[in-house]
Amino acid sequence: MQADQPERRRSIRFPLQMQVSFRPNGHSAKWFSGKTLNISSSGILVQPAAELPRGQKIQMMVDWPEMLDGKIPLRLMVQGRVVRSTSEEAAIHFERFEFRTAKEPLRPAVGAA
Repeated sequence: MQADQPERRRSIRFPLQMQVSFRPNGHSAKWFSGKTLNISSSGILVQPAAELPRGQKIQMMVDWPEMLDGKIPLRLMVQGRVVRSTSEEAAIHFERFEFRTAKEPLRPAVGAA
């Protein structure tokens, strides 16, 4: 973005890189892997291992960098929609999200970036 253009986003973006797993429509049994590029209170920018079409509904799991009580892993569970997509990245708008405890961290799938 150029310096003379105002910021149009409503939410501040935080440049966090975390492991993410996702599946289109939330109905597919196959999970794909990728990583986050940034995140805000309303959406997430990811580098997926597969191109996602605009308008596609997505279910995601994101390993959270902080632990509950300093010892319990957390996972951000997201339901959202792809609002922008290229071969390099996809922007997902949150429709619903919640934090859950996780037994173990996500592992990158074969072919993940």
